[in-house]
Amino acid sequence: MCLPHDRLRLSVVRDWPVDAGMAFTAILTLDGNPVATVTGDGVSAQLDPGSLPGWPAMAHYLAGCRYRGGPVGQQRLLDALVDEHYLSGAVVEARAHGATLIRLVDTDGHTRAPRPVSPPPRGWQARQALARDLARESTLPSAGQWQIWSGTGWAHLVNVGADTDAASTACGGTDADSAERDR
Repeated sequence: MCLPHDRLRLSVVRDWPVDAGMAFTAILTLDGNPVATVTGDGVSAQLDPGSLPGWPAMAHYLAGCRYRGGPVGQQRLLDALVDEHYLSGAVVEARAHGATLIRLVDTDGHTRAPRPVSPPPRGWQARQALARDLARESTLPSAGQWQIWSGTGWAHLVNVGADTDAASTACGGTDADSAERDR
């Protein structure tokens, strides 16, 4: 997803497991200042209309958001911010154990399977071997792509599933996504 800037952040203040995933309460901040409370039920995130006055510039921010060249709605943006929050924690945890993180992203840009890889692949040949292994083990009915955390952004490993020619989800159409742009 391409964003106008990276100053909008989501900070989860409480989360708990539910049947559908992780439910949570979070604060949406702009430049570190709270603008809204966000809640999640394990499936999707919603702005809590009564908790904070909200952010009047949300419509302007959303107008600058793009996914595969098309506009992004508030729901998709909130879901991406939640995804980024949990992926950031998974990256930190993987690095603490000497690993790196890979993720399976569906064609809608949602992370479906984050996974640590240890040891991290070093060099092009090791990444290609990992990509071949992932392609062999993936049995998706629909298209997706495996990506690896490069230290500064997500890099494409391999397309899998029904349509292995799926377009890149990166802003500039490249395989390496910028951490500030790809959420």
